Parts: sequence; structure tokens; C-alpha cells
Amino acid sequence: MTALSIANDSAIIAKSLENASKLYGISQADIAKVLHMSNSAFSKAKNQNSNSFSPDTITGELALYFIKIIRSLDAIYGGNEEICKKWLTNNNNDFDGKKPLELMRSVKGLVFIMNYLDYYRGRV
Repeated sequence: MTALSIANDSAIIAKSLENASKLYGISQADIAKVLHMSNSAFSKAKNQNSNSFSPDTITGELALYFIKIIRSLDAIYGGNEEICKKWLTNNNNDFDGKKPLELMRSVKGLVFIMNYLDYYRGRV
């Protein structure tokens, strides 16, 4: 991969994270926790043209999983932002009463939620 390609991928991922934050009312702090970054490091990374979100990094991989979750919710609920926001932030009986956004703070939880939504999309 060339440096330009990595920078472009990183910028696209950063923009996708920003869009998810705006559309679904997910705080920057919550996204930073999902990506295992400090709030200040996340803010700095998304506001600079860095390779922080390169798909070749762990942070970039986590960001792609998060974006996949957001896209899955969007597909399942037909783009209804309010329902998607509630799904992310409300307690869910399928997850032992925990909030999906809280589960996504661990890599195991993030992958579990991603797989859960993939399974759900396959049934619909």
C-alpha cells in the first residue's frame, strides 16, 4: 500500500466515524473508548491528516468493525436514526441487559455485536 493510499483510507475512516457520531448522537468519548484511545488522542487523530485510522493498524481495524456495526444497524432499521440510537444506548435483553455501546468498549464485545448484527441481517 502506498502512503497516499493509507492516508486516503485513514481519512475516509475518520470521516465515517465523524458521520456516525453526528447521525446517531454517539459522543466522541464513547467512540474513543470503543477504539481504545484517549479522548484527546481520538480528537487529535480525527482532526489531523495522520494515519491513525489506517486499516493496517489495530485502531483502524477497530474503527472498521465499529463502522460495520453502524452500517448494519442502518440496513436493519432502514436508516431510522432514532431507532439506531436507541438500540445502541438502551439496555438489551439479548446482551444480559447491557447496552450494546458499553459492550463495544472491549474487543470481544465489539466483535460479538458485529457478529450478532451480521446474523440478524442474515435472518431478515
